[in-house]
Formats: sequence, C-alpha cells, structure tokens
Amino acid sequence: MELIKPSSPTPDHLRHHQLSSIDQLSSSLFMPLVLFFTSDPKTTNTQRCNLLKQSLAQTLAHFHMLAGRVRDNTFIDCNDEGVHFVEAHHIHTTTMAEFLQDPSPSDLNQLLAFEPQDANDLLAAFQSTYFDCGGMAVSFQMSHKVADGQSSFIFLKTWASIARDGDIIQHDNNNDKNNSTLLNLAAIFPPVDNIPLGHGSIARFAPSGAVVSKRFVFGSSDIEELKTRYTEESLKPTRIEALSAFIWTRYVESTGQTMKQKKKKKKKKKKKKSFKLIHPVNLRPKMNPPIPEDCFGNLFTVATTTPDGENRDGCYGILRKMRESVRAVDGDTVKLQGRGSLVSSMKEKEMKGDEVEWVPFVFTSLSRVPLYEVDFGWGKPAWVGLAGSNFGNIVVFVDTREGGGIEAWVHLKEEDMAKFQVDEQILAHVSPTALNL
Repeated sequence: MELIKPSSPTPDHLRHHQLSSIDQLSSSLFMPLVLFFTSDPKTTNTQRCNLLKQSLAQTLAHFHMLAGRVRDNTFIDCNDEGVHFVEAHHIHTTTMAEFLQDPSPSDLNQLLAFEPQDANDLLAAFQSTYFDCGGMAVSFQMSHKVADGQSSFIFLKTWASIARDGDIIQHDNNNDKNNSTLLNLAAIFPPVDNIPLGHGSIARFAPSGAVVSKRFVFGSSDIEELKTRYTEESLKPTRIEALSAFIWTRYVESTGQTMKQKKKKKKKKKKKKSFKLIHPVNLRPKMNPPIPEDCFGNLFTVATTTPDGENRDGCYGILRKMRESVRAVDGDTVKLQGRGSLVSSMKEKEMKGDEVEWVPFVFTSLSRVPLYEVDFGWGKPAWVGLAGSNFGNIVVFVDTREGGGIEAWVHLKEEDMAKFQVDEQILAHVSPTALNL
C-alpha cells in the first residue's frame, strides 16, 4: 500500500473545507465500484498501474479535499496526506474470465483496498488487481461523507480522461476532462453544531448483522413486461420505478412482512414496524437556480414513501407515492433542509425510536450513468460491478454491459435473502447471471 498525494500542493486558502449539513448527516461508508479491463497487448500491467498512480496524483490536485482527512464531522483538513493505493495479484484463479463466470458481490470485496465500513476519516481508496491472463481490476472507493453517486462518477471520468489525454491545462467547457465544478456547498447548506458522525445516515437505521448480497439481472423484455404490469391510466412507470415496485412487492410477499398493523390485546407493548422506502434524489436540477450537473459534492436528498397496509394495486401503492414524493422536492424545500427540516426530521425519528421500529428500504440507481464509457487509455471496461454491503434492505440498479437490461444488486438480511432468491416470480423474471467476456 502506498499513499498517493496530489501532484501539486493545495493552496493555503483551500486547506479548510467546511462540511455542509448534508455532508454532516451523510455516512462515512465507502461506495465501492470495481471496473474490469481485459489485457492490452500494447501495455503491461505495470505500465498501466504506473499510469493510474501518476494520473491519480494529477486528478487529486483538482479534487484536493479527497487527499485530506475528516475532522470532528465539521471540516476536512486538506493537508495533502494522500489517498491509499494498493497493488495486488489475484492468486485464486488463473484468468479474469474464470473469476467473472458468475460473480457475486462478496467475490468483489476481495478486490477492495478497504471493507466498505472501514472508511473512518479516509475519503478515497483505490486498488489495482492483476490476473494471470493479463486482465486487471481497478477498484474505486469514495466516502459518502464528501460525495454522492454522481460526484463519484465525475471524479472517475476526470481521472480516466487525465490518464488517457493528459492533465487539465485550463478550464474549457468543450473539454470533457474539465467536467467538475467545485462550489462552497456549506454556504448553501450551512453546517449544524454537534451532529455526531453518521447521525443522519440511512445506514444507521438499516438492518445489520448477517447480510447477503446478490446480483439479479433483468433483461429488457422482462423490464417492459413489468412496466406494462404496473401501468395505470395516468401513470406509466419508468424502468427503475417498475423494478422498485416489483422487488419491493416480492420482498414483502416472499418474506412474510406485515404491512398492516393488527390490533392486539393490551399486554406487552411491542414496537410497530414502519417501513419507509427511500429513493435518493439529485438536487442539482431541483435548486433555484439549478446547480450545474458537474458540481462535485453531496447534492442529494431522499424522497420517502410509506407503503399502503394492503396490496390493492399490486405494489402496496408505492408507485404513485414514489413519484409524488420525488416531485415534492423543489428548490425552496431543499434550501430549508440545509439547516432546519433535514435535521429535525432525524430528531423526530430518534424521538419515535421507543415506539416505532423505523425500517428503511433503499432503492438507488446508477442506471444511465455511463460507467462503460470510462477509458483510461487501454479501452473501456469489460464489466463493472459493485461490492457487498454490511447493511441490509438496499438495492442498487446498474445498467448491463450490453445496454437495455438492468442489474439489481440486492442486499438483504441472510434469512430474508434465503426466501427472496427462490421466490417464483423473481425467478421467472431474472436472466442468467453468468458473464461471457
């Protein structure tokens, strides 16, 4: 392991990066992504790794806060301490194709520099893993404390562009290497005093313990069938909405979750289980005026949906509610969240903790994010995967390599996954998970 420092020192006036209230309430968990590249006859893996490290140093000079350390959940000390970079050789299989015959999220965890929950005060970590066939895996982990999913891709694309074409010379809107905007987000979402680390994180409420992560592949024809199933007269669901409704419904039905609270005789008071479906919402276009899509940082909120107690419409009423909750997010309400409602909502959940078991179920999407366009100079990825999670009730959607289909990376408690993965309707709609490289 070595520390990669920015290629040029951070100026003194940028060494204190104030966290916004969204940063403060965000988890410090790593968001893990692994890109697989086939062998390149023009370069060796050693040459490719050296290029990755050199271009990473140059990229960090433009994202200086990533090479710093989080202090007291208040600010980032941009001290240029550096990011962790690990080189490894995969010894369990001879070829990358063998490793990817039927990859599981847990398999990908061995390609990470750190476990997702081990971020602590670190903000980014990287690992390059070599296979005997000449293939290479590049894992990329960024802390949610400083960046949302879109920002992770902004960094990744910038890094690849610098590796392929050289460093950024000057700002030019027509140059795809200059695809990041750094704003003082703490001025838009002022920080709040005395918020413990991870206080507002969804992961704090998510089921932990024995969690199993699995990848389910939905082909384009199955997605269209599900869209048709959930279409109403005035509501035609998107691909993500249809898959969210389907996965949620099958989760409820297969695991025997109770949505409707039954009246019981007054004996021992038992916590009511309240499911909340969570969809992260990109705030950039929701602000007034809108913030550029290339703005780096945490610019998201969550739309929350409470399912109906009965399944009258085939999906516990979540489709219409999901759309309404997302549409309800606008610039005015978002600015209020900078200091008031975002914090008070978390305090409200804390106060209700003795009466209600608040159980989130998170759906997040990287669909339409062009991960397969990332090119460091030796070609585009053969496959892009996600690692496992220690937190249950999370679903991440990613486009398939061929396009049209969607991979659903589902993280559930072990006992729930045992039932969900053999559900007849799930099995009827998923495609084989084997990859042919």
